[in-house]
Amino acid sequence: MTKTLDKALVSLLLDAVGTQFVTVSYVKKNGDIGTTNGLLRATSRLVGNARGAAQGAAMKDRGQVWIGCATAKDSKGQPLSKSFFLDRVVSIKCKGAQIDAKA
Repeated sequence: MTKTLDKALVSLLLDAVGTQFVTVSYVKKNGDIGTTNGLLRATSRLVGNARGAAQGAAMKDRGQVWIGCATAKDSKGQPLSKSFFLDRVVSIKCKGAQIDAKA
């Protein structure tokens, strides 16, 4: 089993990052390690209606975090978004610092 960071610590770190770029490594559903580089709270791409707000609240309740990817693009060249769960994070890198569950 892969060692992960504490859920409360991850939440605190992501709050401190704000709208900066962040690289997050996490355990995917199939057990592999996924890495995503992007922006948290990239609100320019969110739909501002009741359905979007309900979806965001449901994700937060599940401990799921949405991230706008900086590197992955769809077929039209638009940036993709991904999500990960707070309790599955292996490492976080931002502002020149890295927090790793192995340390």
